[in-house]
Order: sequence, then C-alpha cells, then structure tokens
Amino acid sequence: MSNKSTIFWTRTIAAGFILLGGLQSAARADTNAYMITVNRDFGTIDLNTGAYTSVGSTSTGSGPQALSGLGEIGSTLYAESFGAGVGTLYSINTTTGALTAVGTDTTYNPLGFGSTLTGGLFAIAENNVGNFDLFSVNSTTGAATDLGGTGLAPGGDYTLSTNSNTLFFALGTNLYTLNTSNGTPTLVGPTGGDQFGGLVTEGSVLYGGAFNTRAVDTLNTTTGTATAGSGLTGTTSDFEGLAAIPATSPVPEPRTISWLLLGLLAGGTWVQSRLRKSV
Repeated sequence: MSNKSTIFWTRTIAAGFILLGGLQSAARADTNAYMITVNRDFGTIDLNTGAYTSVGSTSTGSGPQALSGLGEIGSTLYAESFGAGVGTLYSINTTTGALTAVGTDTTYNPLGFGSTLTGGLFAIAENNVGNFDLFSVNSTTGAATDLGGTGLAPGGDYTLSTNSNTLFFALGTNLYTLNTSNGTPTLVGPTGGDQFGGLVTEGSVLYGGAFNTRAVDTLNTTTGTATAGSGLTGTTSDFEGLAAIPATSPVPEPRTISWLLLGLLAGGTWVQSRLRKSV
C-alpha cells in the first residue's frame, strides 16, 4: 500500500470514529428536564447547573393547582393532583404550564406520581392502615387501579421516578425500587441523608431534586448513595417533580450509526479507486 493510500485510509477511519464519538456525545448531552415546584410553577431545569427557568404556573380555570409529581407517556406530560382528597389526572401544556383535566378518580388521594418507559403512569396513596399502596393510572380516563401494598409508611419526603424502565421510589433517606405488578418494594440503599422531591433518569444517570438541600444530586442505583451536585437557582421554591424532555432531534440508533460508517468506508473505497484510475 502506498504512503498516499495509507494516509487516505487513516483519515477515512479517523473521520468515522469522530462521527461515532460525536453522536455518542450528543446522546449524553441532554441534561435538561421538566420540573414542577412546590409553589405551583412549571418550568425547565439544567440538571448540570441547577438553573431553573419558569414557563408558567400549573393552572386550570380555577387557578394554580398543587401537584404530586410528573409522569410521561411518549411526548405527553402528565401530573396528578395533591392533597385534594381525590385523584385528578392532568396533561400539561409544556409551552405555558397550563393544566387540562383528563379525569378524576374519587376512590383515592394520590400523594406521589411518576412513570416508567414501559408501564405507564403510577401513583402512591395511603391505605386504611397508613401505609403506601401503589396504583396504576389510566392515561385516558384518570382511573386508578390498586396494584398492592408497599408495606412502607410515610415519613419524610417521598417521590416516584420518571424516564426509566425501573420505578424508583425515594422515601425519607432511603431509595427503593417498586414492583410495578404488585407494589413490592426492594431497598436499594440509604441516600446518605438527602430526601427528594423528584427523580428522573437521563441517559444512564438517576438525578434527584434534593428537597432538604435544594440541590440536584445523582444517585447510585446499586447502593442508593446520593452525590451532591449544583444548587437550585432561578426559584425560591423547591422540587415537586422531574421528568425528561423528549428529544426533538433523536440521536441515531446503533444500527443506523453502523450503516453510516459502512457508507463512509464504501465511499472511501470508491474515491480511492477513482484516484488510482486517474494516475
């Protein structure tokens, strides 16, 4: 192989790896999320810097509403009422923060709300012995179905997660996973002291809005340990829920990336053959 050919292929292969690296970096770069606050405001937060940007109040025609958390299915963002004595499911207009009622279930009083990527919307509410039960929530009607008891009693701050195949549940200073078929909890581990008002997975990282320190933590999903991140700015309120912002320019899947690289190599072969013919 000539020196020119070696240089050509070296540059072609290097360009392929640069393309692959750039696409992978883009996949990791999305650290913005939706957020609701205790003072009934909706906005976005940069999970790296803690900077919150208000979009608008979580309002219906009767004024701002207290919410128990965020959940999402595809590109639709949902929230559940909090402390109203009944469960009202809302969809959220992400450009204004305005709420539209989907439906009301008068049989339970949700205290926490979240979602998974595969199982839909979930809520927690107290049962008649004072422990939390896990409910699934119908995204079309707002009807709640009791899946089973967690055996866990309220204590401290608590929240369900979003944007993961696993449903995480932060209760006080402990992190759990919940079985989405029957509500059975599995202790991941103690957080180290922080308590949370929102959990969201971005990439492979579980972020938590620490209620007691007003900071964005990252949580180890094997041990439960929370690592403090940037402090919350842009609001004097606190975390009430977090959810992922759907990608507007999706990063190509690995199979697509492979085809791009093969195309680059095939193009390089064609150019090389043309160069040889012109010599």
